[in-house]
Amino acid sequence: MDSMPDVNWDHPLLRKEMADVLNYWIDKGIDGFRLDAFTYIDVNKEFPEHPDEMGPGQDLNEHGENIQAYLREMEEEIAHKEKDVFIVGEATSADTELANWYTDTEKNLIDKIITMQYFPEKEEHLDEGVPEGKQHLPLDVAEFKNIQKAFQEQQKESGGPLLFWNNHDMPRSQHKYGDADEHRSNAAKMMAALLYLQKGIPIIYYGEEIGMKNLSFDDPGNISDAGVQEFYEAARKAGWSHEEAMHHLNLTARDVSRGIMQWDASEKVGFTEGLPWTLYNREPVYNVKDQEKDENSILHFYRRLLQLKKTDVFQKGAFKLLGTTETTYVYTRTLDEESALVCCNFSNTPASLKLTDEWQAASIMLQNEGNRLAEGRLHLALYGAVVFGKQ
Repeated sequence: MDSMPDVNWDHPLLRKEMADVLNYWIDKGIDGFRLDAFTYIDVNKEFPEHPDEMGPGQDLNEHGENIQAYLREMEEEIAHKEKDVFIVGEATSADTELANWYTDTEKNLIDKIITMQYFPEKEEHLDEGVPEGKQHLPLDVAEFKNIQKAFQEQQKESGGPLLFWNNHDMPRSQHKYGDADEHRSNAAKMMAALLYLQKGIPIIYYGEEIGMKNLSFDDPGNISDAGVQEFYEAARKAGWSHEEAMHHLNLTARDVSRGIMQWDASEKVGFTEGLPWTLYNREPVYNVKDQEKDENSILHFYRRLLQLKKTDVFQKGAFKLLGTTETTYVYTRTLDEESALVCCNFSNTPASLKLTDEWQAASIMLQNEGNRLAEGRLHLALYGAVVFGKQ
């Protein structure tokens, strides 16, 4: 089969069969599902032409008028199981308005949305002579703040949005937007604190809790993503070197995030005794076995962070993003008399923040390496993060 078949969700028997699949797994004890690319299940059967000479088909075929009815019917088909089933839908183009539309509890459609709108990039760095989709661009931190603030404000009544840096369809963000070299550990810890202590539900992609980085391919022919060869050939024709083209592909292609889990530093990293199906990284330090023994490791930082996440102030507390410099990300969480202040430096240069007297006197609940308090200011290290708490 050359491609994935498109099933006809207009057919009632098809929808019944899909509900039966969910019920089969619910009976086995499964209580959560992810609906992949569900925004395309209602296709415009007129197959209209795109208004532009060239344009993505998703513009014409997502968020169809029957999706709401299909999702509600599916919820009704599984409701009789009398179990608390959690359903996540992948809606890559959803903004806050669409996310609210799909997750409105009165509509009874799905519980949470995965959107790829979290990660705006600085498009002024684009080379217009090369396909855009596989060009690596820096994160636009200022716009990232705006987007995070919007999702926090718009979804606060429903417990907040899904919070994620990584998934199987994108490169590992700690490598792409953070630092995979000298400051790798600090960057990984900072990014976790920045996002996961906001209001919402964290989704942690395997390996990020030990700082796994992207794979590095030397040959575009070994990357199965659509558009890779087209990008490589266009980049070479535009004068890019082989190394430059591969650098971009290794920070944009989805295959680079799919290396096997690094349990230890043995020959096949403790994952298998057989032959892995893909490239993989074998590293000291950045594996579970080594990090279990180091209390300052990324793994132990994630564990401490998740313990904080389970406390009331980080579960239910109000979120407020504070105005700071472009590359510092600072917010509060407040619940009754309890408050937390999360201070993050999203850059490879030190940063300094003025603290009020009450925050200077607050306890430090969590931090990574190299930060210090002096003369009323918090001095954040490169990719520094400090979490204060007070009651």
